[in-house]
Amino acid sequence: MDWHGLAGTVKLMLPALKPGGLLLIGEPFWNETPPDEAYTSANISKDEFTTLSGTLDRIESAGLKLVEMGWRPLTLGIATSPPMVDSGRMVAEPSH
Repeated sequence: MDWHGLAGTVKLMLPALKPGGLLLIGEPFWNETPPDEAYTSANISKDEFTTLSGTLDRIESAGLKLVEMGWRPLTLGIATSPPMVDSGRMVAEPSH
């Protein structure tokens, strides 16, 4: 299933959100724009991910308001315990 990135994911999740509820979003972002070769080798388009501020723009464009943000740098390696699955999180709520 292709959810069409962050905007599509939010669009699919909003109908299930209760009034006053929170939506927890985990979205990768670039610390700095990678070279063109990185997009090719990862087989992704340049607009698939953005910077942290670009991610905030995408959240606000989807009609949400950021209420809390935290992030953890993704470390590549072998996880033993606990699994390294948290690359960041954003908590957002509808802005209307």
